[in-house]
Amino acid sequence: MRYIGATETTLVAYLEPIAATTVSVLLLGQTIGATTSIEFLAVATGFTLVSRETMQRAVANFQAADAIETSVPENSDDWYDTI
Repeated sequence: MRYIGATETTLVAYLEPIAATTVSVLLLGQTIGATTSIEFLAVATGFTLVSRETMQRAVANFQAADAIETSVPENSDDWYDTI
């Protein structure tokens, strides 16, 4: 929790009903009604609102890592030529 934070950690609780419903549909043959679909939309909206900063940081970190990866030459001999 030191690195992730309490808010992001509790987001797992939002996913529990979705996981339980998915399992009941796949294993027990239950059906999903209109009310359940609306509730899933509400959960997804809440999840997005709460985790948007975390998602923005993750995308920025991914883009930064991708930029670093593409800037390093594949051939190690070429890397010494750039110094």
